[in-house]
Amino acid sequence: MLFRQTYRDRETGKLRRSKFWSYEFSFRGSRIRETTGLTSKTAARDAERTRRQKLAEGSSGLRRVKPKLFRQAASEWLALKRGSLAPSSLRIEKNNLEHLFPSFGGMLASDIEASDVARYQERRTKEKASNGTINLEVATLRAVLRRFGLWARLQPEVRMLPERDDVGRALSADEESRLLQAASQSRSRSLFPALLLALNTGLRRGELASLRWDQVDLEGRRLTVGKSKTKACSGRKVPLNERAFSALSAWVKQFPFRRPKHFVFPSEKYGEGGAVYDVNPEESTGTHSRSHGKPPRAALPTRRRAYRPSPVAGTTSGTPSAPGSLSTGRGFRSSPPSWVGLPGRPFVWRSVTGTSPARF
Repeated sequence: MLFRQTYRDRETGKLRRSKFWSYEFSFRGSRIRETTGLTSKTAARDAERTRRQKLAEGSSGLRRVKPKLFRQAASEWLALKRGSLAPSSLRIEKNNLEHLFPSFGGMLASDIEASDVARYQERRTKEKASNGTINLEVATLRAVLRRFGLWARLQPEVRMLPERDDVGRALSADEESRLLQAASQSRSRSLFPALLLALNTGLRRGELASLRWDQVDLEGRRLTVGKSKTKACSGRKVPLNERAFSALSAWVKQFPFRRPKHFVFPSEKYGEGGAVYDVNPEESTGTHSRSHGKPPRAALPTRRRAYRPSPVAGTTSGTPSAPGSLSTGRGFRSSPPSWVGLPGRPFVWRSVTGTSPARF
């Protein structure tokens, strides 16, 4: 119901009628009485209709989404996720968006169709991106659109690309030997023991970097993984074989004044001759340089580029990459079965590495 309120003039004491229209109606047992601030009765009627519609949408869990460019929608989604994502996950999402923006950044998020996603997948395939990488990028696109209620319409027609599940393999004895030789030549003291530990325990790079001395039990010859990639992997017990035990036993002698919460592989700085001139046991390796926006100078093995194509004609195995940039990827995590004796014992494999053997 539309009406104009009456009020008493303070100066004359007479009743006067407001020039602004108000509306009054009941909604789910509540009385709604509001002024529109409008002098036009037609416009006020439209305002009442809009107010009723918003109340109905709100009570039904619906949300009216204003049209936004995908770039803007993605920025808002990323800001929302910033507090809940790990730094590494945040970097991955940012990298995914950098690939998505050239194709979708200038489009309204509501205008994106399944055919646009298919063309994007085709373009990235031509750019030699792997199916797994493309799927990660599409997953980021999906997360942004889902945040604004726009993905359900596309979902039935969008198909993820098939991924290989046989890319992991154990390193050969020759490959392992060359990796260890390259690591031993690095100026980073932590690279060689970290590599040995990775080869013989199947720990991920993040698990190695976050390892502290109170997680290492040399007497019991085992270590306890801290925060990991998944909840199931966190807190698992990993046995130390002879090589891993010997590596840690030698490494621990480098830190006679260590404390339980100190990192096993601490942050270090190196001089021109390779001598260590600064050690910060309260920071993990690589954080000194990263804090200044530079690549870490003494970091643990990185995840990719374990090998470069061999320059020697007729060879196919490749050569180890430069010391300081070795890999702790699937090759390392595929190697432990040779010493743990895990073939045919998937439950043991899963408890040690936190990964199903079916992935390899």
